[in-house]
Amino acid sequence: MCLTVFLLADRPLPVPPDETTYPGLRLYPVEADYQSETLAGIQRIAAAEFVYNVSPAGYCGCFFGYEATQEFQAEMAERAANPDLQYAGTPEQAETMWRGRMDAVKSFDRYLAAHLEARLAVYTVWEHCAGQKAPVRAAVPPSYFGGPAFERLPEDVLLTVVSEPAAEVNPCWDPAARRTHEWLGHQQSCELPE
Repeated sequence: MCLTVFLLADRPLPVPPDETTYPGLRLYPVEADYQSETLAGIQRIAAAEFVYNVSPAGYCGCFFGYEATQEFQAEMAERAANPDLQYAGTPEQAETMWRGRMDAVKSFDRYLAAHLEARLAVYTVWEHCAGQKAPVRAAVPPSYFGGPAFERLPEDVLLTVVSEPAAEVNPCWDPAARRTHEWLGHQQSCELPE
């Protein structure tokens, strides 16, 4: 089973994003004709007129994240020392995969910022499980999807996308640190506007 990342909006969004402007990012509309059960589950969680499946090009939502440069280089060094360690077919393929995943998440940051007026939310859930559990709810600006590393979002999370906070606002995470999402579930201490 795969983790799915859905983008919810109150208006149609351009699909697919321009590969030059948004490298690595893929958005596919979730259509009522083929995915009515998924849409019904999402509607139990949040009202959204338009729903899109988000992923890095060629991968599912399980790969919507990336390691920091130093971590990736350490994995490649470990792979060189241990030929039985599998990450991808070749070191070149591994680097292409890593760069594609990083590009996708960072493109998502820019895509969200460009379409903020569409009242966006990001919902993560296991495939075919939409609406079965109440998600952890939090608010994040588009820049949350960045940092030196971005761990895959946990399942059953609904992130409302809000405007970038003023400089004096103290978010729940360190903007310069890797995104581990550990603060989710403890958002009562956050100062982000909703």
